[in-house]
Amino acid sequence: MSTNGVTRVKREKVAAASQSQRRATPSEPPPSKRIRISDAGDAAATQHDDEDEDGDGEVNGRHDGDDDDDGPAPPRPVTLPRAEDGYVPGSIVRVMLKNFVTYDHVEFSPGPYLNMIIGPNGTGKSSIACALCIGLGWPPSILGRASELKAFVKNGCEEGFIEIELKGALGKGNLVIRRSINATDNKSIWRLNGQEVTGNEVKSRVQGLNVQVDNLCTFLPQDKVSSFAHMTPQQLLKETQKAAGHADLTKWHTRLIEGGKELKELEETLKVDRANVEDKEARNARLEREVAKYKERREIEEKIAVYEILLPFVVFWHLSQETAAAETDLLKKRRVMEKMQAKNQPLQDLKATLERIVNDQKNARQKTQAAMQAKNKEMSRKWGEAEKLERDAEETQNKLNNIKQEEKRRKTRMENFRKEIERLQDKIANPPEVEDEEVLREDARKASDAISRQKEAVDNVRDDMRRFLEEQSRAKMQAENRREQLRRLQDVEHQRLESLRKWDQDTAIAVDWLRKNKDKFKMEVFEPAILSARVRPGANVDQVEACMGSSQFKTFVAQCKEDYDAFNHYVNDATDLASGGRKLRVNVWFRPQGDLPPPPMSAAELKELKFEGYALDFLDCPEGMKWYFMRDVNMHRTALGSDAVDIGRAMELVVRGGGSGSCSFISGRTMSTVARSQYGQRKVQNQTRDIRPARNWANNRGGVDEQKKQELLHEIAEFDEQVKKLEVTIEEHNKREQKYKKEAKALMEEKAKVSARAEKRVKLLKEYGLAKESLRAAESRLQTEEAQKPPEALRQQLKNDLLKIAKKRVRIAKDYTSLVRGFITEQENATRAILEVCQAEANLAALERLVTQTSDKFQRVLREVKEANETYKTLKAKRDHADDHANRILRDAPESVADKYREKEEKGLTQTSSVDEVQAKIETEKAKLELNIATNPAVVRQYEEREREILALQATVAEKEAKKKRLEKGIAKVKDQWLPALKQLVASINEKFSAAFERVHCAGEVHISEDEDYDKWAIDIMVKFRDSERLQLLTGHRQSGGERSLTTILYLMSLTELARAPFSLVDEINQGMDQRAERLVHNQLVDVTCREESGQYFLITPKLLPDLKYHERMKVLCINNGEWLPEQKGLGSLQKMLDNYIDRNGGRARFGAN
Repeated sequence: MSTNGVTRVKREKVAAASQSQRRATPSEPPPSKRIRISDAGDAAATQHDDEDEDGDGEVNGRHDGDDDDDGPAPPRPVTLPRAEDGYVPGSIVRVMLKNFVTYDHVEFSPGPYLNMIIGPNGTGKSSIACALCIGLGWPPSILGRASELKAFVKNGCEEGFIEIELKGALGKGNLVIRRSINATDNKSIWRLNGQEVTGNEVKSRVQGLNVQVDNLCTFLPQDKVSSFAHMTPQQLLKETQKAAGHADLTKWHTRLIEGGKELKELEETLKVDRANVEDKEARNARLEREVAKYKERREIEEKIAVYEILLPFVVFWHLSQETAAAETDLLKKRRVMEKMQAKNQPLQDLKATLERIVNDQKNARQKTQAAMQAKNKEMSRKWGEAEKLERDAEETQNKLNNIKQEEKRRKTRMENFRKEIERLQDKIANPPEVEDEEVLREDARKASDAISRQKEAVDNVRDDMRRFLEEQSRAKMQAENRREQLRRLQDVEHQRLESLRKWDQDTAIAVDWLRKNKDKFKMEVFEPAILSARVRPGANVDQVEACMGSSQFKTFVAQCKEDYDAFNHYVNDATDLASGGRKLRVNVWFRPQGDLPPPPMSAAELKELKFEGYALDFLDCPEGMKWYFMRDVNMHRTALGSDAVDIGRAMELVVRGGGSGSCSFISGRTMSTVARSQYGQRKVQNQTRDIRPARNWANNRGGVDEQKKQELLHEIAEFDEQVKKLEVTIEEHNKREQKYKKEAKALMEEKAKVSARAEKRVKLLKEYGLAKESLRAAESRLQTEEAQKPPEALRQQLKNDLLKIAKKRVRIAKDYTSLVRGFITEQENATRAILEVCQAEANLAALERLVTQTSDKFQRVLREVKEANETYKTLKAKRDHADDHANRILRDAPESVADKYREKEEKGLTQTSSVDEVQAKIETEKAKLELNIATNPAVVRQYEEREREILALQATVAEKEAKKKRLEKGIAKVKDQWLPALKQLVASINEKFSAAFERVHCAGEVHISEDEDYDKWAIDIMVKFRDSERLQLLTGHRQSGGERSLTTILYLMSLTELARAPFSLVDEINQGMDQRAERLVHNQLVDVTCREESGQYFLITPKLLPDLKYHERMKVLCINNGEWLPEQKGLGSLQKMLDNYIDRNGGRARFGAN
């Protein structure tokens, strides 16, 4: 703090009206072996791992016996445990703030009961609520104010802290929590009892004391007061369970919600599985006859296969018998032949000798013939060499004869070369006259430059034309695009389909497909209600649409089961309608026509109660769609009317039949769902909700956006005008292009003339250069001719060549003569060998005739042996072939067929059956097979596969049914614990709430709203502030701000005695109340929060009425905050003022201050 007086720092002092703090003794806990009071002061259930004897008490995968005994939950303790100093564990004992929001530094100690925090606006009352929330570990978002932590550091300061001392568990020390924050970021430093810890550790310790800052039923900041009334009845139930009643209410409710969802999902899947089983069984039943015929055919085919295996084995067995007989006959005849052969052995030996001689003579003959052939080959080669030398001699002689003629031709060529040389020398001596190359180059450059300039001008014109044509094309496209938008704008049906496409693309794809494939269905399949139905003009479209759920707007409706199945097959089971090969997810509905509950009220009763009719009366749709709206949406039973409807009378009429079902009606902008309770006295219950503005049917009664239409028409006119202007510009550029083209043509002709002159110059210079080259070539060729040898030398060389060739021919003639003599010798030897072979063969033939004449009988026996041997070989080959064939067929046969064949083999059918018998049996079975019409094997495979699927599905169904029973039993068991405890809690709240409302001369009730879905169970707060009204549901809009504030504080007061949280807080709850209500509420709050069994309570208020009720246990905390607080300690002390007041009144007033 500055001491020079330049800067005065705000100083805050908190004075409190004292009260004597009484020690509150906790009540005895109820006699339950499962319920105990935890160290944190909570009624907590002892955890056990008991299981049901039958193991069926399962909810959401857990045994319900894990936590509680069977039967309803016992009542919780009436009071929280309290220490000797009067504080409940978890209560706030001390708070210290530094540089926090409006505070430089402050420290104060709340009392264990009601703490009323008062002070002018802006002094920092709500900052205390912020400090409690943030200092105990909850995020700033709970407060409904700044979302960043650094925003709570006082302006101009770099850092600050919050220190909160919480009462510890019984027998343990207090928890001192400090959270340091800084103005630069959202980080903070936590300390617990002086030790630095993590935020999660602090939060865990705080929650262990059951502090509930995030529950609007226990902690209601100023900016969240309106949120209480905006809570849905379902949220109110959940928050109430957290704040009061049995400690396990929230856990039980969560289990029921999760178990209910799991049960519902299980029932849905079970329903689908059962339907699948029935469908598959029905489909298999239709195939049983075909399958039986197929099996009969398979049996016949198997018999044929067995007999076809048996047949080759029977053939093999018979061939084996025949082969054995043939072998025996062959051996017998061989023995006879061998005896005869022994008698004729000497002649046979002589014959063998002669045969050997014949073979030797033949070999000698072959050798002499080979030698003769070699000599003949050598003679042919020498003869070829002689012929070649003869041709060489003739060629050389011809050259010798042509020498004179060649010499004459050479002289003629030399004379021609000399003349050509003279001509070329004359031409070179007179070079041609040509134009100057620089002049030609300059003329060509000028022509090229002129053409380039002209071409550039043409290109520029063309570029401009291309640009104008593109602009014209774009303008035309834009105009056509706007015309298409205009057509679509005027097409309401298209608008609605495109709106659906944005909402649900799958459904829109299915609509497109259905419109193109209506011929695939037996009856009309109706498009979803968002497209096929319309609200009639003049009807309240918000009310009609409120009857529909979002999925019901997107559901296709079939009129028969065949179309329902077909739609699922073509759309939901197909993978080619959506991109990526995925399947569409589209709703389709069908139910067979049947009886429906009638409307709950007659036309006269509707008129009497100011209803305008039932929802279905205001809907235009195809006749076939009405069954869907009645059966699935219940539109024929949902009455619509204005705010003038008598709601109480309507509730009586819609449930007068006594049924347990619910019925709905809409009055103004409120939808009421009325049903009888399934428990107790079956009282009438009404659940209400506000209806939202229509969205899906809001614009389906026709009409075009006129503003958008005019915008499109204006844009079309602008684009059309742009097209016309561009057409004129393009025509002008086209004329300029033609002019430039004509000029360019003339320039090109001029350039062609220059090019012709240049080409002529090049040609003349080229011819002059070629003359020089030709001169050199002619001179060279003349020199070559002159350098050739004289003819006498060539003639002598040719004569020498002829002499050499003659010598070679003489030598070859001698060699050939020698070869002829050798050939004659070899020919004589060959002739001698041939004669010797002929003599040997003649001798052998004579001997063979002798042998043949003496052994005719032997030859006959020999033929018989040969025939027997051939017969044996033939039969053996057939037997071996039959054996291989039979074994190959057996190997290739299916195992079942092979086994049946082996059975027949063991019975000896292979040996006892004939081939004809087996073939006859095969023919018989084939005839039976022809009478049995073939069944498609795919049908049988499908049947068998479906049988396996049925067994698997039946097992799944049985498993799911068992699980369903376990879930139902577990849910019932948890419900038996939860519902009595919840009813007891709500009954207690209702008793206190109703009494509190009576004391302020109003009426209020709190009751449970039940539903099949446990997540939709709710607490309805019904209030009435005027005698002329009926009880109405508390909502965020129906009641005024003051009425909502009054209801909120009275409801929170009703929870006070039942609360499990160690402290509660409400900030400026009295906003909007009149003085009478505020006084009554204050007095009741004092009575409730200052009872001996009450917990700590914080009431923050900026104003006080005079003569309010005061209690000894309450503590008033006055915030004195501002720029000009006295510097001197004790000056202006509220504590001193209170002491003086006590002295003046002689002790008649008892106050205390901290």
